[in-house]
Amino acid sequence: MICLFRGVLVACLCVLLASCAATTPTTTMSGGGQTPVDAQGEVAGGGQPPTVSTVGATASIAAEAARPAGIVTASMRELGITGEAWASEGNPQAAVTVVEFSDYGCPFCGRYVSSTYPILKKQFIDTGKIFYVFKDWPVVQLHLQAKLAAEAAECAGDQGKYWPMHDLLFANQQSWDTTAAVATAAFARYAAQLGLERSTFVRCTTGHMYAAEIEQDMAQGDHVGTSGTPTFIINGKQLVGSQPAQAFINAITNEMNHTP
Repeated sequence: MICLFRGVLVACLCVLLASCAATTPTTTMSGGGQTPVDAQGEVAGGGQPPTVSTVGATASIAAEAARPAGIVTASMRELGITGEAWASEGNPQAAVTVVEFSDYGCPFCGRYVSSTYPILKKQFIDTGKIFYVFKDWPVVQLHLQAKLAAEAAECAGDQGKYWPMHDLLFANQQSWDTTAAVATAAFARYAAQLGLERSTFVRCTTGHMYAAEIEQDMAQGDHVGTSGTPTFIINGKQLVGSQPAQAFINAITNEMNHTP
């Protein structure tokens, strides 16, 4: 059941969370063909141009000027995907680039992070076989505080703690994805747990210093055909949903074997 389109709520009721998952998710290849896959993910149909927020726009410009430029691989450049200063890892010279479009509040994304991602990190990222990039695509109609969570992760990145904050946000989804006040308090606790300088972190989050970058990620996700989370772009080929680890291993290995 497709329960929402970005910016427009459709009259349907999800009795169970799983009913918000696509019943026939697909893997879209760079050539445009679609192959049915057995996946679980949350659907937020495209077709609505992203609205760029002006909240914290001046602060966002300042943040962009201060942070180092992220690496852009050949496959990213071809798709118009920008680099990430904090949210990338692995070997940028590797033959395979994996770009994840995700939502910190999405339970299927959380399942991927807890079960599949550690396998990929050990087998491919830490061994330098792939370059991995995380992009934000919050579905705020389902997860009201997901965009604030994405900002918190970026602000933690300012202090060298992007991935630890990423892990805490996914591990504690139900604790923060309620109201803005609850989320803000939770993010401050996580920042303290990670040893971040409090005033710097609070100034970054309350000033929405990375709001514009997250909007940019969302626009790029729309551009490459993202319609639900999690979505992965593996050398230009799309893999949708919280797939078993073997599906990723097969897709990555196939690219490694066919890349000159």
